[in-house]
Amino acid sequence: MGISFDRDRRIAGYRTSTFKNALAGYLRTESPARLIDLKSVFPHRRDGAIVYEECLDRGLIDRASGEVTEAGLTLVRSKMVARTPLEKAKRVLDEFLERVDQLNHDPEAISRVDEVWLFGSLMREEAAVGDIDIAIARSRSDRFPNLDAQVCQAKALLANFPDAPSRWRWPWDRVDWLYGRAVFGARRHPLLAGAKDGMDDLASLGVPCKLIYDRVRRQHQWHRFEVVI
Repeated sequence: MGISFDRDRRIAGYRTSTFKNALAGYLRTESPARLIDLKSVFPHRRDGAIVYEECLDRGLIDRASGEVTEAGLTLVRSKMVARTPLEKAKRVLDEFLERVDQLNHDPEAISRVDEVWLFGSLMREEAAVGDIDIAIARSRSDRFPNLDAQVCQAKALLANFPDAPSRWRWPWDRVDWLYGRAVFGARRHPLLAGAKDGMDDLASLGVPCKLIYDRVRRQHQWHRFEVVI
């Protein structure tokens, strides 16, 4: 899961995907000259020069060290997606928040969702959105004192899911699978590809965001929340 951008969005007249591909090439070569000469990305060398300067001006490449910044890395990891009507995206988000609330009210659940933060095009209520960009603050139920108790509970709960994997790389993978199944359903909706556990990507982007779910306050009507930073 990661950050997504509209494939038609433009920065300084160039598609976002152009910056993404240019930065990916720069990570391989670490050479400004080679970035500018990327024939697979730029039709003309001057286009490469413009994009390189924009990367410096926008903090995607650090001027002092020449290294790709965290914001630049986030862009490289992002996806370019088609747009979806706003109302459809709202319904998908409402369904997700209902599942989150159900998880938090399940006394047998191991994981809890403490907060959900929304950012991007859906938060801005654009007419069409590329993805539902959310950051999720997650914790463990205090009912289970340690990892062994969590894994034991997970094994018991998995008996209710015949479609669960038969083998696990790590014991705690069972806990993560149950959490994902609870909040995303049997099949994660494509619009929720931007959902991210933790706040690292959101912090690195430094974009406006809105608190749309707070477990302590037990509120989850995202369109009624007004906490924006």
